[in-house]
Amino acid sequence: MLLANKVIGHAKQVETLLTDYTTGNLSHAYLLHGPAQVGKFTLAKHFANLLQCENDFCGVCPVCKQFVKEQHLDTVFMHDIDGSLIKIEEIRELINHLANTVQSTYKLCLIERVERMTREAANSFLKILEEPSSNTIFLLTTDSVRLLLPTITSRCRLLRFSLVNDDQIVQGLPQLGLEIRNENKEVLKFGSGRPGKIINLLRDPSLFEQEKKFYLDLQSLFSKEDLVARFHYVEELAKDPAQIEIFLSQLLLLWRETLRNTDHDLHSNKTQHLLQNIRKVEEIRGYLKQSVNPRLALENLVLEG
Repeated sequence: MLLANKVIGHAKQVETLLTDYTTGNLSHAYLLHGPAQVGKFTLAKHFANLLQCENDFCGVCPVCKQFVKEQHLDTVFMHDIDGSLIKIEEIRELINHLANTVQSTYKLCLIERVERMTREAANSFLKILEEPSSNTIFLLTTDSVRLLLPTITSRCRLLRFSLVNDDQIVQGLPQLGLEIRNENKEVLKFGSGRPGKIINLLRDPSLFEQEKKFYLDLQSLFSKEDLVARFHYVEELAKDPAQIEIFLSQLLLLWRETLRNTDHDLHSNKTQHLLQNIRKVEEIRGYLKQSVNPRLALENLVLEG
């Protein structure tokens, strides 16, 4: 089947879904969870395509062509657009759509970063998870299971995703018409095991240059104890929320690179400080997804860097 050739890495997760498909043991809801940009939603979309195609994901039939354009009538796509919240009105609209007469074998709903639901939306969504209509399957993704209602998580089959090693990424890119060469090899460092991010960097050289500039700026910023400069940097950064995730990913990369180049004594003050910094970045990523004031969160981060 084409499914295994459409995803970079995650062989175990692909195998699990294919086994469910071939044995007819499909769950009514799957939750694909793990780091951002590792391929969770990509796999969900391709699996949905497999379920709806009558020719085992042939890639050429009308259904497969509809999936490329995300225009399949019995499949709902709810993308994460700039982290916008999913409100209860959208869930009500989804419920109405799923109640319509189905023309395909399944009614499918794909929701990217399901943790974006408001509390009201999540409670409404929970009702259709508990009592799904016939042949309805939900394919959900999240970057953080802990941000979801436990009652939603418990009603899904969980598939955990991890970062992908560089060798798998290098081997998988040619099937997408991309490749790693000497002049762009640095994208592997900035991608940090996230195939989705690496694909974006390869397709958009300006984005690649932006990532490199962030990294060099942070190297300079944290090479000296200048808190005034750090707070000024954060003040400017907070004015452009779209840049915050790049900042956090590059800061995380900087701390990890620094950790690799330090002594290997896990109990040394320097090592413990770097590990604390890494944990702090991950924590703040989670806080920002919960609408915490970004400036205050970032100031706290650079204060202890």
